[in-house]
Amino acid sequence: MRIAVVSADLKKRKAVAEEISQEYRLPIIAEQDDVFRKKNPEKIEAPEMILKTILERQIKKQILCRDGFVSSGSTLDYVALYKTFIDLKDKEKANIPDLIKARMHAWRHLDKIIYLPLTQNRNKFYIRYDSYLKAKLELIRENGCVQIIALEDRSQLPLLFPKGVGVNGAAAICGKERDLETV
Repeated sequence: MRIAVVSADLKKRKAVAEEISQEYRLPIIAEQDDVFRKKNPEKIEAPEMILKTILERQIKKQILCRDGFVSSGSTLDYVALYKTFIDLKDKEKANIPDLIKARMHAWRHLDKIIYLPLTQNRNKFYIRYDSYLKAKLELIRENGCVQIIALEDRSQLPLLFPKGVGVNGAAAICGKERDLETV
């Protein structure tokens, strides 16, 4: 089972990814750089270089963990973050090849994408980030490539898989649930 947990709420995203990793004994692909938690994202110097590094590491780790993983964030987060930075900073610095590469990998090699909505009213950076994530998830849902689940809170995690179903059983049922289902 290859699962990506995506959210503009970085703390909640990390906690849910760790919980799923422990429950189903899957390796976790953690955030590649804590810079977005440590600083005000709007004041980060050269975000395009940081994001390019994050993108490359994320793709590499997803490819290396072919048998299954839980990822705290994904290339989909890269697309949303990059779009947010472009809107807030200099649109002329947009690196289109990196964005195309990120979009191509946004749902490749994934069985499930778990989306955690932004629940607290935060600054405009995180609100935009969340809205871009939702827009990209809608495009993926329309494509039908991967199951997307919107999870309102962590207490609903046990509902993702039937009781007693391990990773292999979960992989077998992943295509039978509704897309963008709110658990």
